[in-house]
Amino acid sequence: MSQYPVVVIGDATANNYTPFLAQVFSYLVGSSRLDVFITEPITTSEELNNVLTKYYFFLRNLAVSNGYDYRFDINIIFNQAWSINYNWSVIFKPSNLALPEPDIKVVDIDFAIDESVLSDSLANANSSHPAQLFKTVALGGTFDHLHDGHKILLSTALFLCKQLLIVGITGSKLLVNKKFAEVLELFDYRQQSVLKFLRTIAFDSNVRFSIYEINDICGPTGYVSDIDALVVSGESAKGGDFVNNYRKEQEFSQLEIVSINVIGGDDSNETNNWKGKLSSTDLRQKQVQKLHLLNH
Repeated sequence: MSQYPVVVIGDATANNYTPFLAQVFSYLVGSSRLDVFITEPITTSEELNNVLTKYYFFLRNLAVSNGYDYRFDINIIFNQAWSINYNWSVIFKPSNLALPEPDIKVVDIDFAIDESVLSDSLANANSSHPAQLFKTVALGGTFDHLHDGHKILLSTALFLCKQLLIVGITGSKLLVNKKFAEVLELFDYRQQSVLKFLRTIAFDSNVRFSIYEINDICGPTGYVSDIDALVVSGESAKGGDFVNNYRKEQEFSQLEIVSINVIGGDDSNETNNWKGKLSSTDLRQKQVQKLHLLNH
């Protein structure tokens, strides 16, 4: 099993660690994965959404600018007890951040923390929610070529969940018209990718995961009555209204709809059909182009 580095940062809701992360990248030659561990707890879904959107977007652009391709794996771990039970090869951290003595190499980097809060422009349109507010939380998606947007969606759902996280993954019946379908990952592979990521960010959590195959619009939210909240991306927020209307017809309880930010350009929004957003379609296109180059 290959090893990979971890970067440890402190209060990501109040301090700007992007210059520090840029410094760390100069040490990552040859790595295919980077974990970021946040030591200070995040208390609301709005704070979490802002932190994840900011740092996944920054790190992905940093990776691209440093020559890494779209498969470079980034995982942001939060609200977990410090542990070295990962296959980490080295820990990078600011020199003024204290950690329990680990058994692996630590690289201290002098860094003056920029005490600037996250931009209000990233604020979630939804009212904020505290951690573990809901007993059962659901979300759904294709989760093809699992990307940073998927990870924010899964992370937010886990943050809000106290006991059971229901993940609906689109089945083959709803994928027949997908672009670049020839490189679309099989259901079992997408399921394992989702579970691997959840286990990466939830090693200190008692939340159970339940995976369903989705072959209609509602998925498990249309027939599992005991669900409290549904997490959706900004571009699919209207789908939450459809689900609640259907649940009303079934005499099920209404779901709290929690919407997350969409990763993309600053002008990505509903009025321009989410132009520039990160998508699995784009990643499948890159895969097709890569295969085409290999075969010619």
